[in-house]
Parts: sequence; C-alpha cells; structure tokens
Amino acid sequence: MGHNRIWLFELKKDMILTIYMVILRKRYNNGGLQMPPGPLYGPGL
Repeated sequence: MGHNRIWLFELKKDMILTIYMVILRKRYNNGGLQMPPGPLYGPGL
C-alpha cells in the first residue's frame, strides 16, 4: 500500500514538472521570457 502512494506522488510530481515546462516553453516561443541557463533546460529540451 505504501509503495503505491510513493509511486502516485512521483507521477504527480512529473506531471507538474511537465506542465511547468510546457508553460515556460510557450512563453519563450511568444518572445516573452528568455530561457535561463541551467540543469532544468538541459539536453533534450
């Protein structure tokens, strides 16, 4: 039972991170914010 809860939490965290990145990318594509350099915007993004 405890295993399931941890997995759900991880899944939720991943979803929030993905949505956050999508919003950031949309803003960047609209010419609003400049993407700050850092580990978050590494290879594959």
